Amino acid sequence: MTLMDVAHDFAVVSILLAIGYFLRMKVKLFQRLFLPASIIGGLVGLIIGPQILGLYSPVHVTYTASISEWSGVLLAVTFACSFLGESMEKITKQAVAATLVGGVAHQAQAVLGMIVAFLFQSVVPIGFGLIPLFALYGGIGCTLQPGEIAKIPLGFGLIPLFALYGGIGWAVPVATIFEEEGYWTNAVPVAITIATIGVVCGIVFGIVMVNIGIRKGLIKHTTASLDDLPEEFRTGYIALGKRPSIGSAVSKSSSVDPFTLQLAFVGLVVACALWLRNFLISIDPFWENLPLLSTSLFCSGVFGIIIGRIPALQQFIDRDTIERISNVSLEYLITSAVATTSIETFVSYLLPIVVISVVVIAATTWVSIFFSKRWCPQDWFASAVAQYGAYMGLLSTGLLLAKVVDPDHKTVAAETVAASCTLGYSYSLPYLLIMPMLVISSPKLVFGISVVLLIVFLIAGEVFRKRARVSN
Repeated sequence: MTLMDVAHDFAVVSILLAIGYFLRMKVKLFQRLFLPASIIGGLVGLIIGPQILGLYSPVHVTYTASISEWSGVLLAVTFACSFLGESMEKITKQAVAATLVGGVAHQAQAVLGMIVAFLFQSVVPIGFGLIPLFALYGGIGCTLQPGEIAKIPLGFGLIPLFALYGGIGWAVPVATIFEEEGYWTNAVPVAITIATIGVVCGIVFGIVMVNIGIRKGLIKHTTASLDDLPEEFRTGYIALGKRPSIGSAVSKSSSVDPFTLQLAFVGLVVACALWLRNFLISIDPFWENLPLLSTSLFCSGVFGIIIGRIPALQQFIDRDTIERISNVSLEYLITSAVATTSIETFVSYLLPIVVISVVVIAATTWVSIFFSKRWCPQDWFASAVAQYGAYMGLLSTGLLLAKVVDPDHKTVAAETVAASCTLGYSYSLPYLLIMPMLVISSPKLVFGISVVLLIVFLIAGEVFRKRARVSN
Protein backbone atom coordinates (compact mmCIF):
# COMPACT_ATOMS: atom_id res chain seq x y z
CA MET A 1 0.00 0.00 0.00
CA THR A 2 1.34 3.41 -0.99
CA LEU A 3 0.11 6.89 -0.15
CA MET A 4 -0.95 7.34 -3.76
CA ASP A 5 -3.06 4.18 -3.50
CA VAL A 6 -4.75 5.58 -0.40
CA ALA A 7 -5.30 8.95 -2.10
CA HIS A 8 -6.82 7.28 -5.18
CA ASP A 9 -9.23 5.09 -3.23
CA PHE A 10 -10.13 7.91 -0.84
CA ALA A 11 -10.98 10.17 -3.76
CA VAL A 12 -13.10 7.50 -5.49
CA VAL A 13 -15.01 6.53 -2.34
CA SER A 14 -15.59 10.20 -1.49
CA ILE A 15 -17.11 10.80 -4.92
CA LEU A 16 -19.32 7.72 -4.53
CA LEU A 17 -20.54 8.96 -1.13
CA ALA A 18 -21.43 12.33 -2.64
CA ILE A 19 -23.26 10.62 -5.53
CA GLY A 20 -25.14 8.45 -3.03
CA TYR A 21 -26.17 11.53 -1.05
CA PHE A 22 -27.55 13.38 -4.07
CA LEU A 23 -29.32 10.27 -5.38
CA ARG A 24 -31.01 9.89 -1.98
CA MET A 25 -32.13 13.53 -2.29
CA LYS A 26 -33.69 13.07 -5.72
CA VAL A 27 -34.81 9.45 -6.15
CA LYS A 28 -38.15 8.64 -4.53
CA LEU A 29 -37.43 4.90 -4.31
CA PHE A 30 -34.30 5.46 -2.25
CA GLN A 31 -36.22 7.87 -0.04
CA ARG A 32 -39.02 5.39 0.61
CA LEU A 33 -36.54 2.61 1.40
CA PHE A 34 -34.47 5.02 3.52
CA LEU A 35 -31.30 3.57 2.06
CA PRO A 36 -28.20 5.27 3.47
CA ALA A 37 -26.04 7.23 1.03
CA SER A 38 -23.16 4.85 1.78
CA ILE A 39 -25.07 1.84 0.43
CA ILE A 40 -26.40 3.79 -2.57
CA GLY A 41 -22.92 5.11 -3.39
CA GLY A 42 -21.45 1.66 -2.96
CA LEU A 43 -23.97 0.17 -5.37
CA VAL A 44 -23.12 2.90 -7.90
CA GLY A 45 -19.44 2.07 -7.44
CA LEU A 46 -20.19 -1.61 -8.03
CA ILE A 47 -22.10 -0.85 -11.25
CA ILE A 48 -19.50 1.50 -12.74
CA GLY A 49 -16.58 -0.59 -11.47
CA PRO A 50 -14.61 -3.39 -13.12
CA GLN A 51 -17.16 -6.13 -12.36
CA ILE A 52 -20.00 -4.66 -14.45
CA LEU A 53 -19.10 -1.61 -16.54
CA GLY A 54 -15.53 -2.84 -16.84
CA LEU A 55 -16.75 -5.91 -18.72
CA TYR A 56 -18.08 -3.76 -21.54
CA SER A 57 -16.11 -0.54 -21.48
CA PRO A 58 -12.44 0.34 -21.08
CA VAL A 59 -13.59 3.47 -19.27
CA HIS A 60 -14.69 2.52 -15.76
CA VAL A 61 -13.91 3.19 -12.13
CA THR A 62 -11.00 1.27 -10.68
CA TYR A 63 -9.88 0.50 -7.15
CA THR A 64 -6.41 -0.39 -5.94
CA ALA A 65 -5.70 -3.76 -4.39
CA SER A 66 -5.01 -2.04 -1.07
CA ILE A 67 -8.62 -0.89 -0.61
CA SER A 68 -9.31 -4.23 1.06
CA GLU A 69 -6.88 -3.22 3.82
CA TRP A 70 -9.02 -0.23 4.78
CA SER A 71 -11.39 -2.29 6.86
CA GLY A 72 -8.96 -3.06 9.68
CA VAL A 73 -8.05 0.57 10.31
CA LEU A 74 -11.55 1.97 9.83
CA LEU A 75 -13.07 -0.63 12.12
CA ALA A 76 -10.45 0.07 14.78
CA VAL A 77 -11.41 3.76 14.68
CA THR A 78 -15.13 2.97 14.77
CA PHE A 79 -14.86 0.66 17.77
CA ALA A 80 -12.44 2.97 19.56
CA CYS A 81 -15.25 5.53 19.63
CA SER A 82 -17.80 3.13 21.14
CA PHE A 83 -17.66 4.19 24.80
CA LEU A 84 -15.79 7.50 24.85
CA GLY A 85 -18.09 9.93 26.62
CA GLU A 86 -21.00 7.49 26.44
CA SER A 87 -23.59 7.59 29.21
CA MET A 88 -26.20 4.98 30.06
CA GLU A 89 -29.87 5.68 29.58
CA LYS A 90 -32.17 5.74 32.60
CA ILE A 91 -33.07 2.18 33.46
CA THR A 92 -36.86 1.78 33.69
CA LYS A 93 -39.11 -1.27 33.78
CA GLN A 94 -39.94 -0.64 30.14
CA ALA A 95 -36.23 -0.51 29.26
CA VAL A 96 -35.55 -3.77 31.10
CA ALA A 97 -38.48 -5.48 29.37
CA ALA A 98 -37.37 -4.24 25.95
CA THR A 99 -33.81 -5.39 26.67
CA LEU A 100 -35.10 -8.88 27.43
CA VAL A 101 -37.08 -8.86 24.17
CA GLY A 102 -33.88 -7.82 22.41
CA GLY A 103 -32.01 -10.65 24.10
CA VAL A 104 -34.54 -13.19 22.82
CA ALA A 105 -34.33 -11.69 19.31
CA HIS A 106 -30.52 -11.73 19.48
CA GLN A 107 -30.29 -15.36 20.49
CA ALA A 108 -33.09 -16.48 18.17
CA GLN A 109 -31.20 -14.97 15.23
CA ALA A 110 -28.07 -16.87 16.27
CA VAL A 111 -29.80 -20.21 16.89
CA LEU A 112 -31.99 -20.22 13.78
CA GLY A 113 -29.14 -18.92 11.62
CA MET A 114 -26.86 -21.75 12.67
CA ILE A 115 -29.62 -24.32 12.15
CA VAL A 116 -30.13 -23.09 8.58
CA ALA A 117 -26.35 -23.09 8.00
CA PHE A 118 -26.14 -26.67 9.29
CA LEU A 119 -28.92 -27.80 6.98
CA PHE A 120 -27.25 -26.23 3.97
CA GLN A 121 -23.88 -27.62 4.96
CA SER A 122 -25.25 -31.11 5.46
CA VAL A 123 -27.96 -31.33 2.82
CA VAL A 124 -27.75 -28.65 0.14
CA PRO A 125 -24.42 -27.53 -1.38
CA ILE A 126 -24.31 -23.85 -2.27
CA GLY A 127 -23.68 -24.73 -5.89
CA PHE A 128 -27.34 -25.70 -5.98
CA GLY A 129 -28.16 -22.00 -6.00
CA LEU A 130 -26.61 -21.68 -9.47
CA ILE A 131 -28.55 -24.54 -11.04
CA PRO A 132 -31.69 -22.49 -11.89
CA LEU A 133 -29.51 -19.85 -13.55
CA PHE A 134 -27.69 -22.31 -15.78
CA ALA A 135 -30.71 -24.54 -16.36
CA LEU A 136 -33.06 -21.75 -17.41
CA TYR A 137 -30.63 -19.43 -19.15
CA GLY A 138 -28.24 -21.95 -20.67
CA GLY A 139 -30.27 -25.14 -20.88
CA ILE A 140 -29.44 -28.68 -19.81
CA GLY A 141 -26.05 -28.56 -21.51
CA CYS A 142 -24.88 -25.85 -19.19
CA THR A 143 -26.53 -27.46 -16.20
CA LEU A 144 -24.56 -30.67 -16.64
CA GLN A 145 -21.19 -28.98 -16.90
CA PRO A 146 -18.81 -30.17 -14.14
CA GLY A 147 -17.76 -27.62 -11.55
CA GLU A 148 -16.67 -27.17 -7.98
CA ILE A 149 -19.46 -27.30 -5.44
CA ALA A 150 -18.58 -25.73 -2.12
CA LYS A 151 -20.37 -26.04 1.15
CA ILE A 152 -21.39 -23.39 3.60
CA PRO A 153 -19.42 -23.08 6.86
CA LEU A 154 -21.40 -23.06 10.08
CA GLY A 155 -20.12 -19.55 10.71
CA PHE A 156 -22.52 -18.49 7.95
CA GLY A 157 -25.27 -18.93 10.52
CA LEU A 158 -23.90 -16.08 12.66
CA ILE A 159 -23.83 -13.58 9.80
CA PRO A 160 -27.58 -12.71 10.05
CA LEU A 161 -27.14 -12.07 13.78
CA PHE A 162 -24.43 -9.48 13.22
CA ALA A 163 -25.91 -8.17 9.96
CA LEU A 164 -29.42 -7.68 11.38
CA TYR A 165 -29.06 -7.06 15.10
CA GLY A 166 -25.72 -5.32 14.78
CA GLY A 167 -26.06 -3.83 11.31
CA ILE A 168 -23.52 -3.63 8.52
CA GLY A 169 -21.05 -2.00 10.92
CA TRP A 170 -20.84 -5.27 12.84
CA ALA A 171 -21.42 -7.67 9.96
CA VAL A 172 -18.39 -6.52 7.98
CA PRO A 173 -15.94 -6.88 10.92
CA VAL A 174 -17.11 -10.43 11.61
CA ALA A 175 -16.96 -11.34 7.92
CA THR A 176 -13.50 -9.78 7.71
CA ILE A 177 -12.32 -11.98 10.57
CA PHE A 178 -13.63 -15.06 8.75
CA GLU A 179 -11.76 -14.08 5.59
CA GLU A 180 -8.50 -13.11 7.32
CA GLU A 181 -8.45 -16.39 9.23
CA GLY A 182 -8.93 -18.36 6.02
CA TYR A 183 -12.17 -19.77 7.37
CA TRP A 184 -14.49 -18.43 4.69
CA THR A 185 -13.12 -16.44 1.77
CA ASN A 186 -16.49 -15.08 0.59
CA ALA A 187 -17.90 -13.84 3.86
CA VAL A 188 -17.87 -10.06 3.29
CA PRO A 189 -20.16 -9.95 0.20
CA VAL A 190 -22.64 -12.23 1.93
CA ALA A 191 -22.60 -10.08 5.07
CA ILE A 192 -23.15 -6.89 3.09
CA THR A 193 -26.05 -8.44 1.17
CA ILE A 194 -27.86 -9.67 4.29
CA ALA A 195 -27.31 -6.35 6.08
CA THR A 196 -28.78 -4.47 3.12
CA ILE A 197 -31.77 -6.84 3.06
CA GLY A 198 -32.24 -6.10 6.75
CA VAL A 199 -32.30 -2.33 6.25
CA VAL A 200 -34.84 -2.55 3.42
CA CYS A 201 -37.08 -5.10 5.14
CA GLY A 202 -36.88 -3.16 8.39
CA ILE A 203 -38.48 -0.14 6.72
CA VAL A 204 -40.93 -1.95 4.43
CA PHE A 205 -42.24 -4.49 6.94
CA GLY A 206 -42.13 -1.91 9.73
CA ILE A 207 -44.59 0.28 7.82
CA VAL A 208 -46.74 -2.79 7.15
CA MET A 209 -46.79 -3.49 10.91
CA VAL A 210 -47.82 0.10 11.60
CA ASN A 211 -50.73 -0.08 9.16
CA ILE A 212 -51.90 -3.36 10.67
CA GLY A 213 -51.70 -1.76 14.10
CA ILE A 214 -53.87 1.15 12.94
CA ARG A 215 -56.55 -1.16 11.52
CA LYS A 216 -56.65 -3.15 14.76
CA GLY A 217 -56.80 -0.05 16.93
CA LEU A 218 -53.37 -0.60 18.48
CA ILE A 219 -52.04 2.79 17.32
CA LYS A 220 -53.85 6.10 17.61
CA HIS A 221 -51.13 8.69 17.16
CA THR A 222 -50.13 8.29 13.52
CA THR A 223 -51.31 8.20 9.93
CA ALA A 224 -48.63 5.63 9.08
CA SER A 225 -47.48 7.60 6.08
CA LEU A 226 -43.81 8.16 5.32
CA ASP A 227 -44.88 11.23 3.37
CA ASP A 228 -45.93 12.86 6.64
CA LEU A 229 -42.39 12.76 7.97
CA PRO A 230 -40.34 15.95 7.74
CA GLU A 231 -38.64 16.31 4.37
CA GLU A 232 -35.15 15.98 5.85
CA PHE A 233 -36.01 12.46 7.05
CA ARG A 234 -36.86 11.38 3.52
CA THR A 235 -34.29 13.24 1.44
CA GLY A 236 -31.46 13.44 3.92
CA TYR A 237 -31.05 17.16 3.18
CA ILE A 238 -31.42 19.72 5.96
CA ALA A 239 -32.43 23.17 4.81
CA LEU A 240 -30.69 26.35 5.82
CA GLY A 241 -31.93 27.61 9.17
CA LYS A 242 -32.73 24.11 10.44
CA ARG A 243 -29.23 22.69 10.59
CA PRO A 244 -28.21 21.46 14.03
CA SER A 245 -24.72 21.57 15.46
CA ILE A 246 -22.72 18.40 14.89
CA GLY A 247 -20.75 18.86 18.09
CA SER A 248 -19.50 21.23 20.76
CA ALA A 249 -16.08 22.84 20.76
CA VAL A 250 -13.87 21.78 23.65
CA SER A 251 -10.88 23.82 22.46
CA LYS A 252 -10.18 27.07 20.62
CA SER A 253 -8.82 26.75 17.11
CA SER A 254 -5.92 29.01 18.09
CA SER A 255 -4.70 26.10 20.23
CA VAL A 256 -6.03 23.04 18.40
CA ASP A 257 -9.08 22.51 16.23
CA PRO A 258 -11.93 21.00 18.32
CA PHE A 259 -12.45 18.14 15.86
CA THR A 260 -8.71 17.43 15.80
CA LEU A 261 -8.63 17.19 19.59
CA GLN A 262 -11.40 14.61 19.69
CA LEU A 263 -9.75 12.69 16.86
CA ALA A 264 -6.54 12.68 18.90
CA PHE A 265 -8.40 11.10 21.82
CA VAL A 266 -9.69 8.40 19.48
CA GLY A 267 -6.15 7.91 18.20
CA LEU A 268 -4.99 7.47 21.80
CA VAL A 269 -7.47 4.63 22.25
CA VAL A 270 -6.30 2.99 18.99
CA ALA A 271 -2.67 3.38 20.13
CA CYS A 272 -3.46 1.60 23.40
CA ALA A 273 -5.29 -1.09 21.44
CA LEU A 274 -2.25 -1.61 19.22
CA TRP A 275 0.04 -1.80 22.26
CA LEU A 276 -2.27 -4.26 24.01
CA ARG A 277 -2.48 -6.50 20.95
CA ASN A 278 1.30 -6.48 20.46
CA PHE A 279 1.80 -7.19 24.16
CA LEU A 280 -0.51 -10.21 24.01
CA ILE A 281 1.28 -11.49 20.90
CA SER A 282 4.64 -11.19 22.68
CA ILE A 283 3.27 -13.43 25.44
CA ASP A 284 1.75 -16.02 23.13
CA PRO A 285 1.69 -16.11 19.29
CA PHE A 286 -1.90 -17.37 19.59
CA TRP A 287 -3.00 -13.73 19.92
CA GLU A 288 -1.90 -12.96 16.37
CA ASN A 289 -5.42 -14.05 15.42
CA LEU A 290 -6.92 -11.35 17.65
CA PRO A 291 -8.32 -8.54 15.45
CA LEU A 292 -7.39 -4.97 16.27
CA LEU A 293 -11.08 -4.07 16.48
CA SER A 294 -11.44 -6.31 19.54
CA THR A 295 -8.68 -4.60 21.51
CA SER A 296 -9.99 -1.21 20.29
CA LEU A 297 -13.42 -2.02 21.70
CA PHE A 298 -11.89 -3.24 24.96
CA CYS A 299 -9.72 -0.15 25.38
CA SER A 300 -12.67 2.09 24.51
CA GLY A 301 -14.64 0.44 27.32
CA VAL A 302 -11.78 0.92 29.81
CA PHE A 303 -11.37 4.58 28.85
CA GLY A 304 -15.14 5.05 28.99
CA ILE A 305 -15.32 3.70 32.55
CA ILE A 306 -12.34 5.79 33.71
CA ILE A 307 -13.68 8.99 32.16
CA GLY A 308 -17.16 8.31 33.52
CA ARG A 309 -15.79 8.07 37.06
CA ILE A 310 -13.60 11.17 36.90
CA PRO A 311 -15.60 14.39 36.28
CA ALA A 312 -12.41 16.33 35.61
CA LEU A 313 -11.84 14.20 32.49
CA GLN A 314 -15.42 14.31 31.24
CA GLN A 315 -15.12 17.98 30.28
CA PHE A 316 -12.57 17.17 27.57
CA ILE A 317 -14.76 14.68 25.69
CA ASP A 318 -17.54 15.79 23.36
CA ARG A 319 -19.66 12.74 22.66
CA ASP A 320 -21.35 14.27 19.62
CA THR A 321 -18.01 14.85 17.90
CA ILE A 322 -16.81 11.36 18.83
CA GLU A 323 -19.93 9.92 17.20
CA ARG A 324 -19.21 11.96 14.07
CA ILE A 325 -15.73 10.45 13.87
CA SER A 326 -17.17 6.97 14.28
CA ASN A 327 -19.81 7.59 11.62
CA VAL A 328 -17.29 8.98 9.12
CA SER A 329 -15.17 5.87 9.49
CA LEU A 330 -18.20 3.62 9.12
CA GLU A 331 -19.55 5.47 6.05
CA TYR A 332 -16.26 5.05 4.18
CA LEU A 333 -16.05 1.42 5.25
CA ILE A 334 -19.55 0.58 4.01
CA THR A 335 -19.17 2.41 0.70
CA SER A 336 -15.84 0.78 -0.12
CA ALA A 337 -17.07 -2.67 0.95
CA VAL A 338 -20.24 -2.51 -1.16
CA ALA A 339 -18.42 -1.09 -4.20
CA THR A 340 -15.87 -3.93 -4.19
CA THR A 341 -18.14 -6.81 -3.21
CA SER A 342 -17.98 -9.92 -5.39
CA ILE A 343 -20.97 -10.35 -7.71
CA GLU A 344 -19.95 -13.93 -8.42
CA THR A 345 -20.08 -14.69 -4.72
CA PHE A 346 -23.49 -13.06 -4.41
CA VAL A 347 -24.91 -15.23 -7.21
CA SER A 348 -23.34 -18.39 -5.78
CA TYR A 349 -24.81 -17.79 -2.34
CA LEU A 350 -28.15 -16.44 -3.52
CA LEU A 351 -30.24 -19.41 -2.40
CA PRO A 352 -28.83 -19.70 1.14
CA ILE A 353 -28.95 -15.90 1.53
CA VAL A 354 -32.65 -15.86 0.64
CA VAL A 355 -33.50 -18.83 2.86
CA ILE A 356 -31.61 -17.66 5.93
CA SER A 357 -32.91 -14.10 5.53
CA VAL A 358 -36.54 -15.25 5.31
CA VAL A 359 -36.22 -17.53 8.35
CA VAL A 360 -34.39 -15.06 10.58
CA ILE A 361 -36.46 -12.02 9.57
CA ALA A 362 -39.71 -13.91 10.13
CA ALA A 363 -38.50 -14.99 13.59
CA THR A 364 -37.40 -11.45 14.45
CA THR A 365 -40.81 -10.09 13.47
CA TRP A 366 -42.65 -12.64 15.62
CA VAL A 367 -40.35 -12.17 18.61
CA SER A 368 -40.65 -8.37 18.48
CA ILE A 369 -44.47 -8.47 18.49
CA PHE A 370 -45.20 -11.48 20.72
CA PHE A 371 -42.77 -10.76 23.53
CA SER A 372 -43.26 -6.99 23.49
CA LYS A 373 -46.97 -7.61 24.02
CA ARG A 374 -46.21 -10.12 26.76
CA TRP A 375 -43.47 -8.29 28.65
CA CYS A 376 -43.58 -4.54 27.92
CA PRO A 377 -45.89 -2.82 30.41
CA GLN A 378 -46.42 0.38 28.39
CA ASP A 379 -47.16 1.19 24.74
CA TRP A 380 -46.27 -2.34 23.74
CA PHE A 381 -47.13 -2.17 20.04
CA ALA A 382 -45.36 1.13 19.38
CA SER A 383 -42.34 -0.24 21.23
CA ALA A 384 -42.52 -3.49 19.25
CA VAL A 385 -42.42 -1.63 15.93
CA ALA A 386 -39.45 0.48 17.01
CA GLN A 387 -37.57 -2.51 18.38
CA TYR A 388 -38.23 -4.49 15.22
CA GLY A 389 -36.59 -1.74 13.18
CA ALA A 390 -33.57 -1.70 15.46
CA TYR A 391 -33.20 -5.50 15.36
CA MET A 392 -33.21 -5.38 11.55
CA GLY A 393 -29.91 -3.60 11.35
CA LEU A 394 -29.89 -0.03 12.58
CA LEU A 395 -30.95 1.85 15.69
CA SER A 396 -31.71 4.74 13.36
CA THR A 397 -34.30 2.54 11.60
CA GLY A 398 -35.92 1.81 14.95
CA LEU A 399 -36.00 5.51 15.83
CA LEU A 400 -37.41 6.32 12.40
CA LEU A 401 -40.24 3.82 12.87
CA ALA A 402 -40.80 5.26 16.35
CA LYS A 403 -41.23 8.64 14.66
CA VAL A 404 -43.75 7.18 12.21
CA VAL A 405 -45.74 5.33 14.84
CA ASP A 406 -45.60 8.23 17.28
CA PRO A 407 -44.97 11.56 15.49
CA ASP A 408 -46.14 13.64 18.46
CA HIS A 409 -44.03 11.75 21.00
CA LYS A 410 -47.03 10.55 23.02
CA THR A 411 -45.57 7.09 23.72
CA VAL A 412 -42.30 5.79 25.16
CA ALA A 413 -41.35 3.97 21.94
CA ALA A 414 -38.28 6.09 21.13
CA GLU A 415 -36.94 6.05 24.69
CA THR A 416 -37.58 2.32 24.94
CA VAL A 417 -35.65 1.34 21.82
CA ALA A 418 -32.74 3.68 22.64
CA ALA A 419 -32.42 2.37 26.19
CA SER A 420 -32.79 -1.28 25.17
CA CYS A 421 -30.07 -0.96 22.53
CA THR A 422 -27.74 0.64 25.07
CA LEU A 423 -28.42 -2.03 27.70
CA GLY A 424 -28.20 -4.66 24.96
CA TYR A 425 -24.47 -4.05 24.71
CA SER A 426 -24.18 -6.29 27.79
CA TYR A 427 -24.86 -9.40 25.70
CA SER A 428 -24.21 -8.27 22.11
CA LEU A 429 -20.64 -7.04 22.62
CA PRO A 430 -19.35 -10.30 24.16
CA TYR A 431 -20.79 -12.07 21.12
CA LEU A 432 -18.99 -9.70 18.81
CA LEU A 433 -15.68 -10.16 20.63
CA ILE A 434 -15.75 -13.91 21.24
CA MET A 435 -18.09 -15.81 18.94
CA PRO A 436 -16.53 -15.09 15.51
CA MET A 437 -13.26 -16.73 16.56
CA LEU A 438 -14.93 -19.42 18.66
CA VAL A 439 -17.23 -20.55 15.83
CA ILE A 440 -14.17 -21.24 13.69
CA SER A 441 -12.78 -23.76 16.17
CA SER A 442 -15.87 -24.91 18.08
CA PRO A 443 -19.14 -24.27 16.18
CA LYS A 444 -21.09 -26.80 18.28
CA LEU A 445 -20.05 -24.96 21.44
CA VAL A 446 -21.27 -21.65 19.98
CA PHE A 447 -24.60 -23.23 19.10
CA GLY A 448 -24.93 -24.73 22.58
CA ILE A 449 -24.15 -21.41 24.26
CA SER A 450 -26.67 -19.65 22.02
CA VAL A 451 -29.42 -22.14 22.90
CA VAL A 452 -28.68 -21.84 26.63
CA LEU A 453 -28.72 -18.04 26.50
CA LEU A 454 -32.00 -18.10 24.57
CA ILE A 455 -33.55 -20.19 27.34
CA VAL A 456 -32.07 -17.84 29.98
CA PHE A 457 -33.61 -14.78 28.32
CA LEU A 458 -36.98 -16.51 28.01
CA ILE A 459 -36.96 -17.46 31.70
CA ALA A 460 -35.75 -14.00 32.73
CA GLY A 461 -38.54 -12.40 30.71
CA GLU A 462 -41.20 -14.54 32.35
CA VAL A 463 -39.80 -13.85 35.83
CA PHE A 464 -39.78 -10.12 35.06
CA ARG A 465 -43.37 -10.31 33.81
CA LYS A 466 -44.61 -12.00 36.97
CA ARG A 467 -42.76 -9.59 39.28
CA ALA A 468 -43.96 -6.56 37.32
CA ARG A 469 -47.54 -7.83 37.55
CA VAL A 470 -47.20 -8.37 41.31
CA SER A 471 -45.71 -4.91 41.88
CA ASN A 472 -48.54 -3.29 39.94
